[in-house]
Amino acid sequence: EDELGYHRMKEILFVCVNNVGRSQWAESIYNNARPGQAESAGTSVDEPNGFVGDWAGGPDLIIHVQNEDGPNIALNRRKQLTEDMLQKFGRVVVMAQPETWPKFIQIGGHIDQWEINDPVNMTIGEVRLTRTLVKSKVEELINGLGRLEVQA
Repeated sequence: EDELGYHRMKEILFVCVNNVGRSQWAESIYNNARPGQAESAGTSVDEPNGFVGDWAGGPDLIIHVQNEDGPNIALNRRKQLTEDMLQKFGRVVVMAQPETWPKFIQIGGHIDQWEINDPVNMTIGEVRLTRTLVKSKVEELINGLGRLEVQA
């Protein structure tokens, strides 16, 4: 809420599958430039509100690569995407694979899709390339260059 008691809409929600890698990276990169304006969530979070660093899927490589070039995400909380969340953000970027999407995700309007592979089970080099891709796309958004329509 602002000083007058109005609830302000946050700028952007980043969504991936587990809310461990891609969406957490994007949130931290965006918030580094525009503090408090981004959040992240997952389409299939096995332990909502758990720490990224405690994920059973083995986040060590993902966290290590993020720490090379940005804030530590190990203590970030993992959030499950809900339909209500989509209404609380001016933009939503979905990086999760379409087969993991709940029925309420419809691309178009303020919801966009980025095709970025899940870094789980990648080599360190592949994880670094994925992080670099996420970073460049987030920086394009921050600089006003990112298109938020479905790419033809």
